Amino acid sequence: MKKILVLLLTILFITGCSGKLNERDLNRSINEVKKVISSKQPHSNAYAIGFKYYKPRDFSVLEDKGFNQTLLHNSNKYYLNVDVNAYYYKFKSNFEKESDDYYSSSFQNDGLEGYVRIKKPNNDYFYIKMMYNYSYVEVSVTENEIYDAIIDSSIILSSIKYNDKIISTYMGNAVSSSLESKYEVKKPKQEKTERQNVLDYYEGNNQN
Repeated sequence: MKKILVLLLTILFITGCSGKLNERDLNRSINEVKKVISSKQPHSNAYAIGFKYYKPRDFSVLEDKGFNQTLLHNSNKYYLNVDVNAYYYKFKSNFEKESDDYYSSSFQNDGLEGYVRIKKPNNDYFYIKMMYNYSYVEVSVTENEIYDAIIDSSIILSSIKYNDKIISTYMGNAVSSSLESKYEVKKPKQEKTERQNVLDYYEGNNQN
């Protein structure tokens, strides 16, 4: 009887722990992110106006809108947003934890700042936003896909290489166009004001 009880407790412990990511697991994923972004980056295999990057194997480009790319992997859409304003002005994000974060953590590498933010909407998916190298990736995945999504996002973001000549021309044209329209080119906004655009996707995903 005692052996049966021990066996049952062991089974309950294993099944209770499997498939669940706790804070320790997520902290380990951040350590892996740090290894990825500090390693030699793979050769670019995806190209857009003003930048290029490495697209992990089994990822495909679903939509190309210049500085906004939609990638597809395992039926999950990864939204890559390349912020040339932030790159041009060398903007540094003012990361802060938010009360509704499921998990969040910041990191640095070679003068570049980044962070991971995870939120849990009222459905079976987890919303992930990773910012690094003046750009960010957004994706919604199931719990058992969180780790891979974080690592894949870090691979994409850390591999981005900017074309300074094209971006300078683009920003110069933006300034000229704005002056003609009597508007001033705005520098990148702080994290809290930028968050409204990010949550447009998050909230929309929450309604599905």
